[in-house]
Amino acid sequence: MKKFIRTAGFDDSFDVKRGVLAGCVCRGTYPEVFMMSEISVDGMDSTERIIDLLSRTPVSSQLRAIYLDGITMAGFNIIDIEKLHDESGVPVIVLMKRKPDMNGIERALKNVSERDRRIEIMRKAGDVVYAGDGMYLQLKGVDMESARKLISITSFEGLTPEPLRLAHMLASSAIHGISRKR
Repeated sequence: MKKFIRTAGFDDSFDVKRGVLAGCVCRGTYPEVFMMSEISVDGMDSTERIIDLLSRTPVSSQLRAIYLDGITMAGFNIIDIEKLHDESGVPVIVLMKRKPDMNGIERALKNVSERDRRIEIMRKAGDVVYAGDGMYLQLKGVDMESARKLISITSFEGLTPEPLRLAHMLASSAIHGISRKR
């Protein structure tokens, strides 16, 4: 696998009034493109916003992976990773430091609109698999070995790919005025 592949990372930050989705495309660990969009808190627009941002990115045809920090943004604005993979043609790698409590999430969704649709999207995202080193992954369009290689060559140290780390900082600064460490 080439060392200087292009990958994108997306993360969010939100408060009670608004949510921000931020993205970054890196070539290896070198940032090339930053993206940002507002998303609805507990809405259903995060998948479409990511697809839209990617479609406007000049290097989108060269992406080898899309990294996400979990499949929920701005509360329960759930990303349909199957749709994201199908429409972008790019493998999706969802990284998590803890295995989500799916039963707890389903219980929490009782007060959110379109509960059944959200649960369906979460279920079709597939299994959350322990990848070692304290990291859990959900994958679409890529196998575990390739995902681990992609993460390794796009991270400075540890297990956070640089595009995801930078997207987190950008989103956090948009909501809080200053980035919070990742």
